[in-house]
Amino acid sequence: MSINNLLLFVSYCIFLCIIKEIINEKYITLFLKSVSILVLLLSIFAIYQFFWGYKHTYLELLPFKDDFLISKTLTYLKNRRVSSTFALPTTFAAFQMISLPWLILNAKNSTYLYKILSCIIVFLSLFSAILSQSFFVAISFLIMLLVLVFLKNPPLSKRIAFLIIILLIGISLFVSFYLRKDISSDILKSNTIQMRLGNWRIAKDIIMNNIIWGVGIGNFQLYYPKYMTNLDIETKYAHNFLIQFIAELGIIGFITSIILFLFLIVSFNKIRKSNVNPVRI
Repeated sequence: MSINNLLLFVSYCIFLCIIKEIINEKYITLFLKSVSILVLLLSIFAIYQFFWGYKHTYLELLPFKDDFLISKTLTYLKNRRVSSTFALPTTFAAFQMISLPWLILNAKNSTYLYKILSCIIVFLSLFSAILSQSFFVAISFLIMLLVLVFLKNPPLSKRIAFLIIILLIGISLFVSFYLRKDISSDILKSNTIQMRLGNWRIAKDIIMNNIIWGVGIGNFQLYYPKYMTNLDIETKYAHNFLIQFIAELGIIGFITSIILFLFLIVSFNKIRKSNVNPVRI
């Protein structure tokens, strides 16, 4: 994950706030229903892909195996890591988890019958995301757990919500470790972990040599090859957001970004608590 991903995430949060606060209720409902239908279709296809369709999809894509993304998709399909209509399982898992707040909001604002349907869609979304065997799912649940601490009026009691999220974290980690073939029984010696450790070691070296100002946004991939050994694999990312963030922005940029982010949260919270009625479009 790079600075670009952070900007996308912040943009998504701002978009969520705008949709919730200023858009007409009718358009919000239409938007939420559209997201729900899209997630439902993606989830059904992903579940089909895991249990029955992975062989069929694999054979369909096999003629295009020389393409970089297709070759990676074939590897994932061989290991039954679902990606639905996305190229990569992690991308699919990210989409499902990002859609989750919209699905919950849709379930909360629906009639009784539609609420049941919305809950089914939420379940299928979570189930399909877990089948992607991506560790991003567990991280997303952990973020939800942290957000829940600060919520004043959660949709469920905090105790029940905590238990559900902790259970989902455990299930997603168990499925990932149990099913993934790229993680050996000795986890520290697995290809995935060894690759990540190599990425982090090089990122640490980049930070130590550019600790004040960093190497610049998007330049991590340019500096990475200079620190590689024969055992390392070239990559654009450190596969650790915090480490890459500091490597690209340095300590000055990191502290400044945190201050700006906190200022944004405090400012929005003040606006939300003010008595000014939002303008409806």
